[in-house]
Amino acid sequence: DVVFESNRNVLLEVYAPWCPHCQSLEPQYEELAQEVEDQGLDVVVAKMDGTKHNIPWQGFDIPGYPTIFYVPAGATTPEVVPGRSAAALLGWLQAKGVAKRGS
Repeated sequence: DVVFESNRNVLLEVYAPWCPHCQSLEPQYEELAQEVEDQGLDVVVAKMDGTKHNIPWQGFDIPGYPTIFYVPAGATTPEVVPGRSAAALLGWLQAKGVAKRGS
């Protein structure tokens, strides 16, 4: 439900526990979450097991695992995020203009 809270930017990784690409992404995604926290960026970094949970909203088509979506505050349509390293994902968020919390 946090994905569609109107005041939250959300980065959501949909993964499968058995997926080797997801397992490789795990430390990068954790590093990204720490960088987001350290920099005070206004984005929730979340993840969801796509093999156990369905996403009931339109636009969350999962072509494979992992898939990372970005949903800006107030939006209902996600954008698929490229990149599989902490640096690439952080750069993508910064290019989107994600502000610091409280800005």
